[in-house]
Amino acid sequence: MLYCHACDRRSHQDSEGKRLLTEEMDELASRSYGAILLRWLWLILLLTVVTVAVIYYRSITAPPVYQAVIELQVIAQEPEEVSLFTPLRGAGTKEEMRAVREEFINLLNSPTIARQTIAELNLGSSVRQLLERLTVQYEDKFITVAMRAEGAQAAEALVTAHVNNALEYYRRARSLATEVAEQFITDQLRESQEEFAVAEDAFLKFKLQYNVGSLQREIEALQDVIRTLTQRRDEARVEMERSLALAAEMRAAAAEAWQRVAEAEAQAAAAEEALKQAEGAEATEAETLEELKRAKEAELREATATADHYRAAARTFEGNAIAHAATAEGHRTAQMQYEQIIARRTAELATLIGLSAEYDTLQSNLNQAQERVSFLASKANEAQIKRSQALSAGYLQIIRPAQTPGSPIPANTWQLVGVGGVVSLIVGTILAFLLEILIGSRRRAGRRAAR
Repeated sequence: MLYCHACDRRSHQDSEGKRLLTEEMDELASRSYGAILLRWLWLILLLTVVTVAVIYYRSITAPPVYQAVIELQVIAQEPEEVSLFTPLRGAGTKEEMRAVREEFINLLNSPTIARQTIAELNLGSSVRQLLERLTVQYEDKFITVAMRAEGAQAAEALVTAHVNNALEYYRRARSLATEVAEQFITDQLRESQEEFAVAEDAFLKFKLQYNVGSLQREIEALQDVIRTLTQRRDEARVEMERSLALAAEMRAAAAEAWQRVAEAEAQAAAAEEALKQAEGAEATEAETLEELKRAKEAELREATATADHYRAAARTFEGNAIAHAATAEGHRTAQMQYEQIIARRTAELATLIGLSAEYDTLQSNLNQAQERVSFLASKANEAQIKRSQALSAGYLQIIRPAQTPGSPIPANTWQLVGVGGVVSLIVGTILAFLLEILIGSRRRAGRRAAR
């Protein structure tokens, strides 16, 4: 029941308020708007005159304001990220330049840079007041930044500090990805260098243990040695067979010569016997006997000379046969030695070939570690160069630095006076109607009270 009484009371008050407001609006409408404006004209004019006077006074007494301008250009640049595996697919040049421009403009209007500029120049203004002095305009890839201040040098210092702070912050933020990549690559490079040192040490120990430099070259060199030894062994075999053949020929020639010696000795013996018979025979004629003796003596001398010749030849052939046999024996010994050396070198070759798998594994590990170190070293160098480029000359360049303005900004006094006058007239008119409504309400309240 209490809740229902409260609802009825609130409804009654709302109805009464609507009724009073309707009466006030009817009463206000019953009067002429022109009459109301004439009645409160003095207030409207007073408000307008005061507003215009204040604006004019503040305008002519305000200190001169100077404006310094810096012009920047957006520079097309490669992506700041370092590609480790595949080339990055970045945005197009125009899109990238547009993004750089928008990001930098947002940074110029950010409270963070404003606070940094205020702290750097030790200004007494707030962030909002500083940003109100800032004007940023752009056209395509050009950005114009202007700052207003009460002093020519102050304006130049203000715009220079603000733009430099924004540039430094922007470049540092854009280079952060490169710095992170550079740190990652540096850590990986350090680990790869350690792995390379381990692989190199294992490979060196293998070489020292088996006394090899390049296993492939050692194998090829040993194969060349075996081929050379095999060729020399074959040559020794050929020379041995040749010497044996010559020795056999010399023996055959010596045998033939000894046979000739025997024949010559037999012929000499026969001639000597015939001479003895001739000397013991009784010859009828002395001349015939003498001729016979001379003939037998000549035959004996010839047979003896022939026997001596063939004897010397046989002895020569025997000596040559012995020499060729000795030479053949030397070649046989050389052949056997070559075969022994070839067997040792073949065993060494088999040992080296057996080491090929381990050698190839160690060399492959070393090559992979070296390639990784070289790859990461080049990427670390690329990351360092990109970071330096981003921090020093990246993305934006000042093409027209700030200069000390020679004259202040022209004051727009009459424009401000006109705007202030119009605004004050509108405000005065609204105030007149509000006062009229208020006074009318009080009058009706008085009349109701008098009733």
